[in-house]
Amino acid sequence: MKQIQTYIILLLAVVLLISGCADKDAQANETTTPSQIEPIMIDGTGRDFSQPLELQEGLAIIKMRHVVDDSSAYFGIDLFEEADNGENYIWKTKLISKIYDEAVNLNSSKAVKITESGNYKLEIDADPQARWQITLEQPRLAANANEVYELTGRSMQATELFHLDEGKKTFRLKHDGSGKYVVVLLDDKGNQVAELVNNKGYFDENIEFDVLFEGNYLFNVEADGGWEIYIQ
Repeated sequence: MKQIQTYIILLLAVVLLISGCADKDAQANETTTPSQIEPIMIDGTGRDFSQPLELQEGLAIIKMRHVVDDSSAYFGIDLFEEADNGENYIWKTKLISKIYDEAVNLNSSKAVKITESGNYKLEIDADPQARWQITLEQPRLAANANEVYELTGRSMQATELFHLDEGKKTFRLKHDGSGKYVVVLLDDKGNQVAELVNNKGYFDENIEFDVLFEGNYLFNVEADGGWEIYIQ
């Protein structure tokens, strides 16, 4: 009887030890898993400077909505970086520059690279009567995004992240507009990998490209009409 009791006590001790190790592993995983970066949204009218924005190094997606009645309107977004411990902000780069019809009713997105983590501001240049909304998203790196074979859109858009294997790929690029058509391949850190096309007007061609590294990618598309991308 004593031997059975001893065996039961030892068994319970082993179970508790294993359970404790599992809890520690779970806590470690929670600690090392990066937290989701919450989207930053600002809105307003006319010309304005945003409040300081804390951005992380890497890929950022800027989504914008701009509405104005004036067909000669301009809509621009410039990025300023903190300097002198927050006393000043210096111009970093122009993110968006849209004029005339493109700016009247804009609903677009663009992928950009943040070169260094820190505090930034956006300068929004818009007509006094214009209304606008800007959302900044910084998607975390995923082990593998989904494979996609077809992407479609209109005007200027950053596509979703998708996975590409290493090797030669054929991209069929189509555009039904009369203006510029630019398609740029980026990696998931925001680095430009290749400009696949820089054309004006109707376009329907196959472009071959050798993907050197397996990973997640996305397209920045600049167009004045509808566009389609097929990945083979």
